[in-house]
Amino acid sequence: MSGRAWREAEGLEDRRAWAAAGVAWQDIAERAWAQRDLVRTRDAAVRAGDAWRREDRPLMAAKALKLAWDAGRRGPMDAALLAAVLLDAGQADVALDIVAGTTATSDESARAVLLDVRLGLCVALGLLDQARDDLAELDGLSIPGAGIARVYRQAQVDRLDGLLERADQGFGAAAKALGDLPGAAGPRAAALAERGELALLYAALGHGAPADAVPHLEGALEGWRAAGRSGPALRAEGWLLRARVLAGDSVLAAPLLDWAAGADERGLPLLAADLRVSWAIATRDPSGLGAVLAVLERAPLARGRVRVIQAELGGQADLDAALDEVTADAPWFARGLRALGRRENDGTMIEDAAARIAGFLE
Repeated sequence: MSGRAWREAEGLEDRRAWAAAGVAWQDIAERAWAQRDLVRTRDAAVRAGDAWRREDRPLMAAKALKLAWDAGRRGPMDAALLAAVLLDAGQADVALDIVAGTTATSDESARAVLLDVRLGLCVALGLLDQARDDLAELDGLSIPGAGIARVYRQAQVDRLDGLLERADQGFGAAAKALGDLPGAAGPRAAALAERGELALLYAALGHGAPADAVPHLEGALEGWRAAGRSGPALRAEGWLLRARVLAGDSVLAAPLLDWAAGADERGLPLLAADLRVSWAIATRDPSGLGAVLAVLERAPLARGRVRVIQAELGGQADLDAALDEVTADAPWFARGLRALGRRENDGTMIEDAAARIAGFLE
């Protein structure tokens, strides 16, 4: 097998041409497998899996990672990569099972990556007690990058706890720390996206304005594009449309449905669902959110938030179910409680929600 093919694949990777890199690495891996060269099979297949993940093709990524697994590549970093792919594919619960018992490794760098991935899964699933345990363990690691990861994940937990100002400060600190690091465009974009989404949450709670989210979301969109990540870039663009509509601007919402259909084709159900929610908000039309709820069966926290949005847009939402699903997310629980109180014309419930919201904004 020629070294030229390997160098060409590395060049595609360096240029962030993820689709072409995925094809190139997959071809190398399959030819190595045919020749029973397990070392090259493992290395090339993992790089194919990473390229396909960055190209937002989780099914292709899973195929490549399975080849690496069959060739004997079963280390902690491989578990982390596979978990990330499964999360993209909408299977956060399965992803958590994969990394649940794999942080026991003497390699601190690998443990930091695994903890970071597991924290992201716990936040997505609303498993706050486990997230706090992992934060404490991550805090004990003394390796470059672990501190930034901890600040970012702590901010995510703070947001769920309703410590909104501290969460915003954490996301801002993470974005600033990542600003000058090579190869950090994607992580920085993630932190900016969190700040933008938090600004819209503030506005929904009656504090601040939707326009406050725009610069953060614009920065996130720019960062994801620089990182060559089309899926997260589309998500940021969808949220940017939300912010502009809520700020009173006129936007063209129709492309959101085309983007959602494209995400479905790529095997990205959570991205497709998020884009359809953005469309509902941009058009003030909750009629398509029932189908979104069906997609989010394995993502209860996201499902509960969609029910609250459905109610706020005037749809027939099951708010009792929503409150059960967003119990771990204090601000969204308050939004759901407020929506239910308004629908039932229950003054006590509305006052309870208002008191909770006031606590978040102190």
